[in-house]
Amino acid sequence: MRSRRTRKRYERTIPKPEIVIDETPTPSVSLEDVAPSRARERPAYEPSPEDDAAVVEATEDLLEAADIDADIEFLHEDYQRVWIEVDSKHAGVLIGKRGSGIEALEVLIGRMASHEVGHMVPVQVDVNQYRAKHEAELRELARELAGRVAESGEDEHLRPMNARDRRVIHVTVQEMDGLETYSLGEGAAKHIVIHKAEN
Repeated sequence: MRSRRTRKRYERTIPKPEIVIDETPTPSVSLEDVAPSRARERPAYEPSPEDDAAVVEATEDLLEAADIDADIEFLHEDYQRVWIEVDSKHAGVLIGKRGSGIEALEVLIGRMASHEVGHMVPVQVDVNQYRAKHEAELRELARELAGRVAESGEDEHLRPMNARDRRVIHVTVQEMDGLETYSLGEGAAKHIVIHKAEN
């Protein structure tokens, strides 16, 4: 008669992680530790005829490769400014979500032109005046909030913005007497505070 062996099962117990709740309040940011934002000094850029031609060629080649008909205007000065006008069918593709397509165009045209001439060529792109309208709205918002701060003395915290949009706010507020701007937070949470300057 055969004896039947029963195997003993061992259940593996996974230890539960210890959860520690730190109830220490997050220290508030003191304005003594934060310096007012200043417009950064940018090195002067002098466009050469080679730079101009490289930007024109890069823009036209890129749109031709994408099979997009467009009217293009260029202004060659402290930046290589490129204005693109397209029909509504292609506008959404080029502009992208919150202007992300324009940023991609800017990078591509800038890289292509810089590679062609062998040095950095600063490029700014706009499509169907999207950026011009957006920056006008930002300036209007900055003036409205700055007016509130001047009247109440209470700081105004704006929503998180990318570096380009933050610069528009900084520059707009700096044109107004008695007010300062600060950038607080890191990464995607970085935002501007409009503050009444101390006398």
